[in-house]
Amino acid sequence: MAGAGGTLSLVKVKSAAAGHVKVAIYDDSEGQSGALRNANNTGADVVAGQWNDITIPSTTIASGTAYWLAVNADAIGAVMWNPGSGTMLYGAYSYSSNFPSSAPSGYAGGSYHSLVAGWSQ
Repeated sequence: MAGAGGTLSLVKVKSAAAGHVKVAIYDDSEGQSGALRNANNTGADVVAGQWNDITIPSTTIASGTAYWLAVNADAIGAVMWNPGSGTMLYGAYSYSSNFPSSAPSGYAGGSYHSLVAGWSQ
């Protein structure tokens, strides 16, 4: 759920391992991921043990609206996830592929506490 409206242009990812990460923002469609709003399909290098900036083309978001954040990494630990309180869908998707125009179905569900956040610049 977006806490504020505006333009999203940066996602910060906490990393436990070096690697490459790319991100996408999808609309919410009745509790499932919907249409792709925008994506960084080129990815960014991430450094272990710190917050890493991943830019995304400017994407308008509205306060109080739910969106889906998709994260794709080429290395285990390039994005930190910890058991906790939240819901996520996850599954294997080739890092070399671009994010699809609508998120694939058939992912497994789970709970999480992620170390990922979005900012506007």
